[in-house]
Amino acid sequence: MNPVLQRFAPSVLSFLVLVVGGVQVAVAAGPITPVVLAQLVVLVLTTFTTWLVPLVGTRWRGKVKTGVELLGVAVTLALPFIATGAITWSQLLLVLVAFIKAGAAELGVQIRTEPAVARDPADRIDGPDHLVTS
Repeated sequence: MNPVLQRFAPSVLSFLVLVVGGVQVAVAAGPITPVVLAQLVVLVLTTFTTWLVPLVGTRWRGKVKTGVELLGVAVTLALPFIATGAITWSQLLLVLVAFIKAGAAELGVQIRTEPAVARDPADRIDGPDHLVTS
């Protein structure tokens, strides 16, 4: 896999879900209400924090990135109830998008932290005649 893509996989996947899912749901739902706008702001903030937060030690690898995304799911779910006491279908779909974004970020973390495949030195091809050397 491309090292640059592998390095930025958590934030790229999170961003793609944000653009394809979140923005499309908000636009398709009709007029954007202040609650929907606040939910979109939370989705954008969690995407940026997924990009900014480094992977911490081996034991906590990716937990912070995924944790921030899951916190965004909770905030996205709580915002409609705090503002109006109810949740509409479009707001509920944005919560679903936030949950999918968290899954995409975790998938990206797994892609990024996957160990490189060890190759057998006997499989190395060197020289102009491409003979296998060991």
